[in-house]
Amino acid sequence: MNLVERDALCRRRRMRLFLGGLLATLIPATAIAQPITSSNFVGLESPLFENGAWVAITSLAPQGTRFQKNNGAFPDRIVGPDQNHAGARTTAVIPADHYSESSSGMSEMTVTT
Repeated sequence: MNLVERDALCRRRRMRLFLGGLLATLIPATAIAQPITSSNFVGLESPLFENGAWVAITSLAPQGTRFQKNNGAFPDRIVGPDQNHAGARTTAVIPADHYSESSSGMSEMTVTT
């Protein structure tokens, strides 16, 4: 490798390093997936509310079954012969390009962009 080739290689390496640093500073921190809201449902609360983060969905519960928080999210009662399902929806403002993940049922919920 002669001197000219070595200098060209050094210039290319410096340019890659510069462009990598420039790209890293131009990508806003909001483009990286950050949780919008998260809950592990610790504590006791009936019905599930968490300062307005959850609203009951009663369309699937003819007898009014709702979620309660008891170190997890569980139905507050099991009643009747009907298909009586507890449901809740979040009131968090969620952008269109979101996804949500749930681990082990409703014991933990994270909504992420």
